[in-house]
Amino acid sequence: MTSTTGVSIKNAIKQKLEELGLSLDNLRGQGYDGGSNMAGKNNGVQALILNEQPLAFYTHCFSHSLNLCITKACEVSSIKHMMGVIGAVASFFSASAKRADKLKSVIESEISNTESNKQRKTKLKTLCETRWVERHDSLMTFKELYVFILNALEELQHDSNTETSSKALLYLNSITKSEFLVAIDVAALCLAYTLQLSVALQSKQQDLSRALSDVMVIKGALQSLREDADNQFNIVFKNVIELGEKINIEIRMPRKCNRQINRINIDSENAEIYFKRSIFLPFLDYLIQSMDTRFDNRLSSIIPLEGLIPSHFDEYDERTILEAAKIYSNDLSNNMNSTLKAELSLWRQQWKTNNIPKPVSAIESMSHCTNLVPNIKLLLQLFATLPVTSATPERTFSTLSRMKTYLRSTMMEKRLNGLAMANINKKELVKEADIIQVFAQNAPRRMQLKDWSL
Repeated sequence: MTSTTGVSIKNAIKQKLEELGLSLDNLRGQGYDGGSNMAGKNNGVQALILNEQPLAFYTHCFSHSLNLCITKACEVSSIKHMMGVIGAVASFFSASAKRADKLKSVIESEISNTESNKQRKTKLKTLCETRWVERHDSLMTFKELYVFILNALEELQHDSNTETSSKALLYLNSITKSEFLVAIDVAALCLAYTLQLSVALQSKQQDLSRALSDVMVIKGALQSLREDADNQFNIVFKNVIELGEKINIEIRMPRKCNRQINRINIDSENAEIYFKRSIFLPFLDYLIQSMDTRFDNRLSSIIPLEGLIPSHFDEYDERTILEAAKIYSNDLSNNMNSTLKAELSLWRQQWKTNNIPKPVSAIESMSHCTNLVPNIKLLLQLFATLPVTSATPERTFSTLSRMKTYLRSTMMEKRLNGLAMANINKKELVKEADIIQVFAQNAPRRMQLKDWSL
């Protein structure tokens, strides 16, 4: 591949498919991240492939979409500053063995050596630039070790090294601000809802129906949180006040002036109302609105096929499902509307008399299809084919960075591909005898290896 333009990537994909003996005529789905060269509506890879194969519907990776929603919500100034401070403090301690040891010694000296405390973390995690699952872990680790970090910074501000002492004083002032304490609790509360969704959307077993259902559940939970904002933030604010009393910090809102440009200048009676209006509500609203924008109109023409899944029978009427099925009319064995309508009726009747639990995904439903409903089975198969996430192939990037180090800079492509496949599929059970057999057959050997078992 000579460049990373949409045309070059599309040609490379097409060439690879031809090498594998796969036809573009059979392509029914494509999924990438949101890069302009991949997702562009005019010259992106998805648009160029869609021009050649109109049934290769494009899906923006759900995991990437969720990350973009959270990134948008974190544009609230207080949340953005809090994330930046946490990243800077984590880097401050990890950049020096002396500072890291200071934090570890503070933690070990201030906790009793009980069974529960043996599992306490002793170092901070740096903020991951792209993965919000890891960023949530970093946030929770910082919150757990907050008091110890505070004590460590107080000691380091008197260090003989000028750089260490000045930065320690700077970070100490930053993490003791009322705005920071409220922001970290608000972010921890809201991101706890999206954490499991982010993990679920990266699963290999995830399908389009289940992914959209999971997204709607989390969005509903966030909306309930928004509707009960007064009570929910009251709990958060009480926790912040308790922490402030523990470290001798008064939680108060910043001063108000008549002319303010760079800071939120909200009329409020007390600190609780101020921080609720300036941090909690904007963060929640950004998150909910972003999820509405990025997930609500996904593949609207095909989504009615979800009505073929027994657990979703009541959500779509017969006419809507048949309209969606017409898109794949050339793939069906008999595309007559009356035939498909009869199969749909048989499929629903089958589950009226069936007492087993109804499947919740297209893949589970396919195993229950009989020879009386071949088109229903094919439509379920096509629906299950639509990609949900591109997180799985992107894990190869992490594998590559671990394998092709400067000590292995002369490794050729064939060996690198082999090691990468072995590492990526390490959960697969491979017998040593099979590896030896393949190794022996590749070239003549001075040692007889074919009858190794003997």
